[in-house]
Amino acid sequence: DDDYFDISVVGMTVTVTNTSPEDLNEIDVYYRDVFHDKYFGGMTYSYKIENLPAGESTAFTAEESLLGVIDVVRIAVNDKN
Repeated sequence: DDDYFDISVVGMTVTVTNTSPEDLNEIDVYYRDVFHDKYFGGMTYSYKIENLPAGESTAFTAEESLLGVIDVVRIAVNDKN
């Protein structure tokens, strides 16, 4: 489902843009802490976006991050309209 999105990560802020032609619902964004260009620790965090219309963007802060540097590792769309 990564083909439906443009992802931007600046520090702990993740911006997700829906680049598909359709509205998407129930989107789970999975991310991990990064340390010296490697994933740190065993935790993968997730953030749920309830609805993201076609062409729209939303941003969130990865507050659980221990190190303040993250990488999005996967996006899952559970409901495509």
